[in-house]
Amino acid sequence: MTLLKLQTSKGALPTIEIDMDMLDKSGISLNDFVGPVLSALARCSPHPRCTIYQYMTASVNFMRHCWSVFLIVDGKEEILNAFGDAVRYKKESESRFSDEIPSSYGTPLYHLQDGVAWVMENGDWKLLEAEDDLTEPEGEDDFEEEDDFEEEDPEDVDTVNATPPGKKGRLRAARGDARVGSIRNTIESLFDLPEGSVALVGPDGRALRADAFIRTLRTRWGYDD
Repeated sequence: MTLLKLQTSKGALPTIEIDMDMLDKSGISLNDFVGPVLSALARCSPHPRCTIYQYMTASVNFMRHCWSVFLIVDGKEEILNAFGDAVRYKKESESRFSDEIPSSYGTPLYHLQDGVAWVMENGDWKLLEAEDDLTEPEGEDDFEEEDDFEEEDPEDVDTVNATPPGKKGRLRAARGDARVGSIRNTIESLFDLPEGSVALVGPDGRALRADAFIRTLRTRWGYDD
């Protein structure tokens, strides 16, 4: 069994609000809507741990009466921002960064840990299945494995057991001989971003050419390849 360490921070936390009425009309579930994004986030940033709580209520935040789910994000700000930005471009429903709500108001629904995304179903934590195009994104060969490391435990956590995943979480770094254009396209694919919205820039703020190597980007920023 895998030991999941759920975040249980005190106080109000930021949320991402999603219009559930629109999801129902689109004929897809909440898991289908956010699952690929959360799986990609877990895989690309396996070290920060994050628990997402569900709180549902009526809302007028989309300038109309609707039934909304508020996903309370108990984790690092970069996960919140990446999650919110990615689902905002999905067409099946509207979403927004919304009101702060204590996690105690909701129930744990998703959890990211060690490169794996989990979902609470029928009282048990199960692997959150991702779509095939996000499980093995284009440009996968442009990434290489890095050593695993243990993150420090946060102050407020609960531990629960879950069925172990078949694949160990790991951080994947871009290869030095990968092309900037390929990595840029992979990022757009992972986070469902519009084509051309991602730019890899040097310290001067100028975007590198698509045919430039990643090692060139690292050199300009003073990183060893």
